[in-house]
Formats: sequence, structure tokens, C-alpha cells
Amino acid sequence: MVVKMATSFLASVLLLVGLATMASGSEKSPAVVLPVDDDERIHVMFILTNVRSNLHLSRRFTIYAESLLATTDAALTIHAIVDDGGRQHVRMFFPESLEPRVQVVFYDRDDVTDQIIEFVSDMRSHFSSSNSSYYHDAIFFVGPVVYRVLPPSVQRVIITDTDLKFLADIRELWATFDRFSDEQVIGLAHDAQPVYHHIFHQYRRANPGTRVGSAPPDGLPGFNSGVMLQDLEKMRRTDAYRNVLDPELVAQLADRYQFKGHLGDQDLYSLLVVEHEHLFHTLPCNWNRQLCRWWEKAYAENFEDFFRCDGA
Repeated sequence: MVVKMATSFLASVLLLVGLATMASGSEKSPAVVLPVDDDERIHVMFILTNVRSNLHLSRRFTIYAESLLATTDAALTIHAIVDDGGRQHVRMFFPESLEPRVQVVFYDRDDVTDQIIEFVSDMRSHFSSSNSSYYHDAIFFVGPVVYRVLPPSVQRVIITDTDLKFLADIRELWATFDRFSDEQVIGLAHDAQPVYHHIFHQYRRANPGTRVGSAPPDGLPGFNSGVMLQDLEKMRRTDAYRNVLDPELVAQLADRYQFKGHLGDQDLYSLLVVEHEHLFHTLPCNWNRQLCRWWEKAYAENFEDFFRCDGA
């Protein structure tokens, strides 16, 4: 189980399980080719930037790292997208003494941004509220194209936010990959608030009874990208997923469903699932237990339909 804790609209709490480490040296890390046949190794990716100027982010990452290390003895490779401050912070919590069981591979935030900027430029108009908004930053759109960023030897990865607390062994979450269908490439839990119930409000008004934006278990309430499983090997091998990222097709979907988001990549997943549900595996809510109740006042009549998580 993973818990995401939130103290504001932008922050939420997750309970996940895991382990991490760090590499030495301050220079940018070269691309690392990891062994393909290490079937027991779990790959985890996160972004850690601006930590020097954000005390709350630093405190949350402390909880994330310590809980990750406390809940598993699995062999891990951590893929950390960082700036200089993030690199140093990761080193504090994941020393080389944890190697070889825990490896850390660093990716420079600016280098990754350069790799994905064309994709980001096409997506920002649909999934960012303004040029100055928090989720306008290009790095918040890396999720859909991680298969381009990580080396080909990495076939599966768990991508997480860093404001989470791990309450279970990450092996249990990794095992979920075995429950993916042949077509499913991404695993996400539903968003626990009526965010997309709200964002799809114009389409819902014109289409009473639609599943779009409706609460679980039968609706399509949208996803929260704080905990995400990606089958990178399938993404690289087949056209089905890559084709739906075509900018023209995404623009058509946004127009058809009168969608204007503000939360970066999770908006994209929450829009794509409306017509491409076969690509997504829905994780149980206890793998991304979000605690934020920001939308409760606006949607008091049905908030619990979205927030409820049986068994968490």
C-alpha cells in the first residue's frame, strides 16, 4: 500500500513500498545500460528538483526515502531525474554502501527536458492552465514518453511522486505487471477526488448518464499519476500506445470532450482512457491512497463516491 499525503491542492499522500540508493560524483551521469536478465531487480523512477528552495519537498522526500528502504529488501535500480540539489539530496538518503542491491542512475533534468521538448510543446496547450502554472514545467510531461528516456534494457518501471509513504513491499506492486493484459501498457489508480468530474463538466452536461468523469466502479473518474506502472517493452515494440500520442489525435480528443486540464501528464492519461481504455490497467486504490480532500466542499453530495477506498 502507498499513501500520498497532502497539505495543499497540489500535494497529496500515497502509501507505497520500495528501496533506493545513490551514486557518487557531482558530474552528469552517462547513460547506463543495465543487465536485461536481472529479472529480480525492480526499477523505480522519480523526479526530484527544486529541493533546495522547498523545505516541504525536502521533508516529504525524507519520508519517501526512509519508508521505501524500510519496507523491502528487494534489489532496486532507482532512476532519478534531478537538478544539482536533487542529486545531492538523493545521495544523502541512498549511499553507495547499499550497492549492489540498490543502484542509482541519475538523469540531468535539463538533458531530459531537451529530449522531450517537442512532445511537451504539443501537449501543453491542453494540459496546463497558463505559462506560469506549476504543471507548465516541461518535466511534468515526461511520464508518457519515459520509454524514450530510459535505456532499452529497462523493460518495466514504477514511476512515483516523492510525497509518498510506503506501507507495503514494493514487490507486491511490481507483481501487478503480471496481471496486465496483452494490450495494457500503463497501470494507474483512479483519482480520489472529483477532479475530472469537474473538468469534463461541459461534456457531461451535454451527455447525461455518460461514464466519462463518473465515479467508480462503473465510471471513468480519471487517474492520479502519483503511482504508475509502465511496460516500456510493450510501448517500444507496438504502435498502439505510441499512435495515441499523436498531437493531432490528442487535440481532436480534447475538442471532442471539451477538455482543458491543468495537471500535466495525468490529464493526458485521464483523457486517453475515455477512448482507449484497453491500454490501461486500473490499480487498486490502496496502491495510491490519496488523502487530500480539497474538492469536498464543491462536491459534497458525491465526494465520498470518489474518495472511498475499501480495504485501505
